[in-house]
Amino acid sequence: MDRIAIRIYGLDDALEAAEAAADLGCPLALISAPGAGYWAGPLWFAALIDEVRSRHPNVPLSATLDCGAYAGAVLASIRAGVPRILFAGDAATAERLADMARAGGLTLLTQPPRVADPRNSFNKATFWRSTLLDQ
Repeated sequence: MDRIAIRIYGLDDALEAAEAAADLGCPLALISAPGAGYWAGPLWFAALIDEVRSRHPNVPLSATLDCGAYAGAVLASIRAGVPRILFAGDAATAERLADMARAGGLTLLTQPPRVADPRNSFNKATFWRSTLLDQ
């Protein structure tokens, strides 16, 4: 079973989740806010993930950029080398984009992973730990 991906809305969320993962000694799966590949862009996401990795180099980390149904955002993410990209568009477009992603050694997902969203919690500190421990 795949890890639950923690939804992040910015660097603070990502760093708090990584801190909790470091404290617990467990791997971390992150996923951007819905459509962030379109409205924030792949370079923002790559810089955010690089910052998390630089501050928490011992935390095994996977990160997925959610591009919604925006094929152009997926293309930009492929050009930027984002390793895991989520696309919610039509199947024919997804197939062509997946071929391009694979050619670059990247992964295109067409189904979202299981996601835990900190915005559904009253206490983020408890949320990070409980989500990571429940896996």
